[in-house]
Amino acid sequence: AMFLVSDMDDFTTYDLLGTQSWLWDTGRGFAKMSGYDKTNYANEDWLISPAFNLSQYEKSTISFSHIVNYANDMESEQTLWISNNYVENTNPNSAEWTQLDIPVYPDGHSWTSAESGTINVPSEFLTDNVVFAFKYTSTASAAATWEIYNCNIKATCKKISTQIHATT
Repeated sequence: AMFLVSDMDDFTTYDLLGTQSWLWDTGRGFAKMSGYDKTNYANEDWLISPAFNLSQYEKSTISFSHIVNYANDMESEQTLWISNNYVENTNPNSAEWTQLDIPVYPDGHSWTSAESGTINVPSEFLTDNVVFAFKYTSTASAAATWEIYNCNIKATCKKISTQIHATT
């Protein structure tokens, strides 16, 4: 399934700190978060996918394109998380999250995009109620802009072995 194609689909936003929020750029087709509005603001903002049932799959991956400009520390401020006990439209801190490493970040100081690389879903998350979240943080001294394009979540079916019984 592909998401973030024409809008944020069933992704939801949750703002824990700051007045800035994830927005959808209709003209260019991406989700965008920035803690900058004429000055830098401290923010913690989550962009959370709908829940997926991955229990019938043997493998799942997520990948996306992204741009980070005016970066401070991308690996701690622009991050990807996964949970299987998040309750929709509640505070993300009420769930348990596991950080997924993003293999490739953009240069952080231009509007040049980078492919994230393929990120494997850990096998313990091949369950029901799996959600992915892009978590953005900024401070009053540094606020990057993060754009997410073409978020792609894939799942590979389990092999089904069929036994044929011969009768006489």
